Formats: sequence, structure tokens, C-alpha cells
Amino acid sequence: MEIKKFTAPMTLEERGAMEKFKDKLENEEDCDYDCDVHSDNLLIRFLRARQCDVNKAYFMFTEYLKFREKMQLETILTVSV
Repeated sequence: MEIKKFTAPMTLEERGAMEKFKDKLENEEDCDYDCDVHSDNLLIRFLRARQCDVNKAYFMFTEYLKFREKMQLETILTVSV
């Protein structure tokens, strides 16, 4: 099954920022980043929203994760029988 990507290809600047962003996400203890769950396609959206500012993108991404946890979005589609 092919996954269609809806974001434009990354520029060289974005590729460099993505490496730094992933390093920060993987090395910070207070972040629930999982490379198997959060694709590059998702992460680039946060970087582009913050003009490739890694610190601002990191803050935005961690707030996104907190919101998902608070609203229990991971359980929204589970059906209890």
C-alpha cells in the first residue's frame, strides 16, 4: 500500500532543521515523541509553521502532544463491547 504525501518536498534548509528537530525530540525527557508514530510528514508541518525555528516547532509539537493526551484522542475511536 502506497502512502500518499501531501506536503511539498523539503528544501536543504528544512532537511537540516528536521535533523535538529528530531535530535531534540529524541533527547528531551519530557517529550513523548515516537518515530514509529510521528512521521516526517507530520513533523515538517510543525517546522514550516514556525519558519524552521526548531525551538518554536518543538514547543508547538509538545503542546500538540499534551492536547492529544488531555482530550484522550487516542481512545476516541475505540469501541467498547
